[in-house]
Amino acid sequence: MALLRRNRALALGLVFTLGLLPPRLAVAAAMGIVAWVHPAVEARQPGMASQPVTQGYAVQVGEEVRTDRGAGAKVIVGPPRTGGRIDLGPETRVVFEQWLFDAANDRITEAGWRLQVGYLRAFFTPTPEGRREVWITTPTAKRIRLIGTALQVEVAPDGTTIVWVIEGEARVEPEAGGEAAAVTVPAGTWTVIAPGRVPAPPTVFDPETAAQSPDAGGPAFPRPVFTEPPELDVQRLRLDLPKEGPP
Repeated sequence: MALLRRNRALALGLVFTLGLLPPRLAVAAAMGIVAWVHPAVEARQPGMASQPVTQGYAVQVGEEVRTDRGAGAKVIVGPPRTGGRIDLGPETRVVFEQWLFDAANDRITEAGWRLQVGYLRAFFTPTPEGRREVWITTPTAKRIRLIGTALQVEVAPDGTTIVWVIEGEARVEPEAGGEAAAVTVPAGTWTVIAPGRVPAPPTVFDPETAAQSPDAGGPAFPRPVFTEPPELDVQRLRLDLPKEGPP
């Protein structure tokens, strides 16, 4: 453990020495704190054995978190006034990939996750455009950029990715086609990216009933089922969103 701490300090020192980051940006080791967990959930640092996740567990940058069937977790990210929350559904594997923090202004500068399979819901306090970068990657999405407050992402075992935007909007760039094939997904719509394909045009859904609106046509909106606690339900999400105060 002491060696691991020394390696992190050395790596951070090299980053600043080489001038790769402005001095006021910190690469914090703890990316989030687990506020709620329903067994069985495990976490694993690269090259290390898995360990059980309990309430209060500090998720590190680069750590992979796995939830079992019927399991889930809620992770608080950043400070209450400017941060957010990540909810993980059952049978999910996600890497907490990127974390930059502006300590001088107590704000997240960049946060990123690599969702390999399963369900992830992210919602963050609104901030002015350009003050924070929050993104998710999947096997078929090169980058899903959260512009606003709340979205949900599902990744099937074959990599097919479904993105629902509940509040705000998201910019979805596929692996196939890159930025030229990216689509903007506004609140109340969803898109899907199949392997080797570009995103489907956003389709309207009703987050209160988990179904497409009558004029949208097509199949019912396939909302995944999250486990307890109740505030993970889509219907209660708006009541649970953190709100940013005056700057």
